[in-house]
Amino acid sequence: MAGFIVPPKFEGGSLGDITYWMMRMETFFNTDWDIMMVVKEPFKVPKDKKGKKLRTRHWTEEQTSRSEANSKVIAILIDLLPPNVISGVGKYENAHELWSKVKKFPWEEFLPTQEEEEKSEESDEVVQEEKKDQSDVE
Repeated sequence: MAGFIVPPKFEGGSLGDITYWMMRMETFFNTDWDIMMVVKEPFKVPKDKKGKKLRTRHWTEEQTSRSEANSKVIAILIDLLPPNVISGVGKYENAHELWSKVKKFPWEEFLPTQEEEEKSEESDEVVQEEKKDQSDVE
């Protein structure tokens, strides 16, 4: 990949906003082959013939690349999503599993209700009025 494409910012809001963000994330994942593959298929640490985990120095270039992509996707999702979502999805072993859990996450439980949104808007208006009054005094 020639450069790094920035993933879309998560802004929450409504279920429609979250669905749109997930569609944009899928598009982002598809910009890089290795990232797309670890999202679509779980990355598993390579093992030897006896089933023992291989040391990284014995991995193929493809295995190393997939491992790096797996770590990138996990880091991106943890960085973009609110803490309550990350803790809400529970344990995961790889990027594929984390993304699958994010897509199945019960968003309705974590979105503000209409009443909470109205209170937040009222609070924002009060703050704006206070700032205006303060600037008028100066």
